[in-house]
Amino acid sequence: MIDKYDVAIIGAGIPGLYCARALSSKGLKVIIFDKSKIPGNPNYSTAGIPKYVVDLFNIPQKAINTEVDVMIYATRNRVCRKKADDVFGYVLDFKKTKEIMAKEVEKFGGVVRWDTNIDNVHRDLDDYSLFSNDVEYKSKYVVDASGVSSQIGENMGIEENIKEPVSVGEEYIIYTKSKALDIYKRSMSLILDYVLCPYGYAWIFDNGNDTFKIGVSEFFINPKHNLPSIDDRLEAFLKWLLKDDVYKIVEKHGGGKLITDKYLQLYKDRMLGIGDSISSLNPFWGEGIRQGLYSAEYAVTAIVQDYHDGNGLSGYARQIKKYHDLNWKISMFISKQIYTRPSQRVFEMMVDYMDRYLTAEEVVSIGFYYSFKTLFFKRPLKFFMMALKQFFQ
Repeated sequence: MIDKYDVAIIGAGIPGLYCARALSSKGLKVIIFDKSKIPGNPNYSTAGIPKYVVDLFNIPQKAINTEVDVMIYATRNRVCRKKADDVFGYVLDFKKTKEIMAKEVEKFGGVVRWDTNIDNVHRDLDDYSLFSNDVEYKSKYVVDASGVSSQIGENMGIEENIKEPVSVGEEYIIYTKSKALDIYKRSMSLILDYVLCPYGYAWIFDNGNDTFKIGVSEFFINPKHNLPSIDDRLEAFLKWLLKDDVYKIVEKHGGGKLITDKYLQLYKDRMLGIGDSISSLNPFWGEGIRQGLYSAEYAVTAIVQDYHDGNGLSGYARQIKKYHDLNWKISMFISKQIYTRPSQRVFEMMVDYMDRYLTAEEVVSIGFYYSFKTLFFKRPLKFFMMALKQFFQ
């Protein structure tokens, strides 16, 4: 007999698990699949989030590794370090977050299937059929939460086949007693530097207990850049950061993301995409958990409403497009400019300006809330004069 569900979710990342937990708690029969053999894997996210996200989306408190009250933007030559009056964010244990949320799904009656790869989905008259190694599952709704590498949503006609290059990142979790990293304690730090991280950025997040999440990215992969491998770039960044200090690599991970605003269709019939499947990322520094959770919440609302009144999922697309508002689009535009056409002078000027003229709260708002108007318009004359100085140097 074929198992039949109200909702099948492909991908047990945080957005997928949130969706499964919320729908299960509302009485729907839910199953969620993930191809990872070990629950909670892969542990590939830096997992920095604003403080309010924990309460708003009921993120497990036990999964918090670090409270963050310092924001840093830096180049090789300049550092803008701003300490806020209160905690403004957290760094999560990504794997533990997923492990706990999976147990919560099961607590509400949902089914979690690890080590299960959904390799085919097709639409029947009234339901979807999902296949994994010739095992068939039936579901009224399907949520694609499997990320940028999935072909499911594209094959079903949800995500458009966007001809945009993928962005890539590599991260180490390291253990070290190095005094060089004392400045980065309790911080989320973004490094903008053409030499250290060409065509992208680097980051340093305090992960607690003398561990740090340190990585580099390339915003849009372009073979014409003729860069060293992403691994070599990360090793070079660590060498610059720690010099000859001793450190131990606890874990290595990385992956690709599609950062785009060109998706034209976010759902079809009773199937929709959430999280990285629809590129719900912060373009400026790749933050994805919060955006993925919002997309999951919008998906839950749309599915529950359609389940009861049968009016379709169009409200989901409206919510996503509303969330990707003008500020998000400005962030996308600026990110493309500074990462695909990088200028060390621009990076130096940005960091210097933020250090001189912006408060801690304003610096945080640029990273999390796309408030570039703060950067450009708080002291427009000062910004203009600094830009001219950099231009003529």
